[in-house]
Amino acid sequence: MLVFFITTMFLYSCVTTSEKNSVEKNDMEKQARSLFMTDSSLLSAKDRLLLRQLATVSYENCVIRNDRFVITISKKEWIKQGLPEIYYDILQKDIGDLNNYVDTVSCPKQLFFDSYLKNQKEYLARKKSQK
Repeated sequence: MLVFFITTMFLYSCVTTSEKNSVEKNDMEKQARSLFMTDSSLLSAKDRLLLRQLATVSYENCVIRNDRFVITISKKEWIKQGLPEIYYDILQKDIGDLNNYVDTVSCPKQLFFDSYLKNQKEYLARKKSQK
């Protein structure tokens, strides 16, 4: 009976820890995503810098291969650049969602790719002109 109780408590604590980690990660993701939806005039200088870094790394490391958006930077390299891991996870998830969406819509995929490539080119040109 004692063994059953100990085993049950152990399994419960594992589930609880797992659920707690999931809730914490979900809260972190919500907080991270709110950064993208906040008017830039309300952001701190630190947050605006983070957004610029995220845009730069994203535009420089997102390519289109075989009609799919692909991130070419590893999580380890992302973190080495001083960017929070949560944003890498968000980007990977969003790219997966975007690829699924592109696969299911009836309009031509090339419209999505052309739009992204145009925005990427404009962003990189602005970045280059600011140097």
